[in-house]
Amino acid sequence: MPTFYVGWARCFFRTGTRDWLNYEGPDTCRRWQLVNFSKLASKDRADFFFPIPLRALWVLPALYLLGLICVALWPTPVDASARGALDSVLAWLHSVGVPNFVGYDLVEFGANIALFIPLGLLMGFGLRRFWLAVGFGVLATSLIEASQWLFLPQRFASGFDILANSLGALLGALCWLLWSRSRRKVRAEGQDSAPIGS
Repeated sequence: MPTFYVGWARCFFRTGTRDWLNYEGPDTCRRWQLVNFSKLASKDRADFFFPIPLRALWVLPALYLLGLICVALWPTPVDASARGALDSVLAWLHSVGVPNFVGYDLVEFGANIALFIPLGLLMGFGLRRFWLAVGFGVLATSLIEASQWLFLPQRFASGFDILANSLGALLGALCWLLWSRSRRKVRAEGQDSAPIGS
């Protein structure tokens, strides 16, 4: 059963269909790719696969960007109120065998990476160029750290934050690149398999 859902999930990312009730395996996915493949990008097909209006999906990146701005330019460190609880959790983890190098600095570094992954992904979709998306992420985090250094005395600008955020943007842009290449490959396969003269 888990294999079935893994196969369906892969088919979803390749074709966009959520019709898991009629999914019977890889052969089903290949048939879906070939039947009416040219309509996959059309509005009618998009509306069939995604009942929620596509314009409404822009609410999610808008909320993310708003949250990113708030986190980046908040006058005081956003984790100040949670520092005590985080230290307690880390102390417990160390007591049960988690290595001591897993500390606050590592958690903060990982959080900064995760924070910028969606930005790299969004810039990939928006700019359609991998290195432009990565460059935008590096520029954004550099401006944020410069703003903290110049205008927010209670915040601490750090080169490690720039590095972590840049890595996050890189990972997000890489996710977009892999998705984009997969879609182009599927589109090429569909066109090659289409009957001549269709």
